[in-house]
Amino acid sequence: MAGRIAALSRFISRLGEKEIPLYQMLKKTNHFVWSNAADKAFEALKKELAERPVLVSPIDKEPMLLYVAANNKAVSVAVVVECKEAGKEYTVQRPVYYISEV
Repeated sequence: MAGRIAALSRFISRLGEKEIPLYQMLKKTNHFVWSNAADKAFEALKKELAERPVLVSPIDKEPMLLYVAANNKAVSVAVVVECKEAGKEYTVQRPVYYISEV
């Protein structure tokens, strides 16, 4: 299951950090316990998967921005582009790619 969760990290921002309770629960152990933290993380994951994707395709030679977030348990990276959108005064940043490692 941990591998399946990790595969989703390309589609959900900072997934590794959000799903630490699930990763901790899935570690090899003789005593399996489903915690409240794991339950909350699993419910949040289901909610994220139920929402429509927001990834965009970059236009050729369009500048991209790279964001890196790191703590002592996870590293997450997002590549975004800035787009003009109808009805918006300023450009909006839209994600192109996510990756997260625990």
